[in-house]
Amino acid sequence: MAEANVSQRLDRWIWHARIVKTRTIAAKLVTDGYVRVNGERSEQPARTIKPGDVLTIALPARVRVLKVTGILPRRTDANTARDVYESVSTQKLTSRARAWQSWPLELVAARETTEPP
Repeated sequence: MAEANVSQRLDRWIWHARIVKTRTIAAKLVTDGYVRVNGERSEQPARTIKPGDVLTIALPARVRVLKVTGILPRRTDANTARDVYESVSTQKLTSRARAWQSWPLELVAARETTEPP
């Protein structure tokens, strides 16, 4: 895959790679702290990522760890989108967390931080 761009905004990459349905959701995941780049929490949707970076994305039903292998200039079909990352691991969450997948992200985060250890 020949690309002119060697880097891209974090929220755009998440959207172009079809991890989420809209760029607004991608930006919200980043600003709410559900995305880590190379192990560091990122709250800036405009943060630049490049091939070789490892993203950890906490989605409502699971945590996805993805290695960026390419940059797409625009959102394309799902088969092409899968070529720009490789899955490092996919962790299934507990049944309790799966029950929360329909909750808004703010409520899930608030619930997890208020429970005793």
